Amino acid sequence: MDRITESCSCHCGSYRAEFAGNDLGMLVVPPEIRADYESVKFSVQMANSASGYDRVSNNARLFGEIKLSLAVRAELWQFLESQEWNSGELVLSPVGLSQCAFLRFPLAELLPRWEFEPAGTGSHVICLHWQLKADSAGKLFYTA
Repeated sequence: MDRITESCSCHCGSYRAEFAGNDLGMLVVPPEIRADYESVKFSVQMANSASGYDRVSNNARLFGEIKLSLAVRAELWQFLESQEWNSGELVLSPVGLSQCAFLRFPLAELLPRWEFEPAGTGSHVICLHWQLKADSAGKLFYTA
């Protein structure tokens, strides 16, 4: 984590988004990325336990979500309309930042939840939401 903080701390610039091989364009504002985990523990009745109960728990599950605000383009509407967007790899590439990290989310699922924000002046914006899942190695994202 220190390497990511160090490589991005002194840099400003934009990111470009790509999802499942589709270029989504430039982000108009920084992405909102949230990560969390859940673990479930509960008591069950066990005949061979001294107290009569035992605790059962599952492995912690890592998950997250990301919101991207993108300038509206005809290709973006066609992408949403095609419904070929269920899940895939989401990549955020720095534009004009040679030392800042690429962010790659291997298991991202585009949610059917989005907001269209028309502008009186300038570009219209569409906000897309993804659900992030940990891959087989237990990681939500990778940097390069």
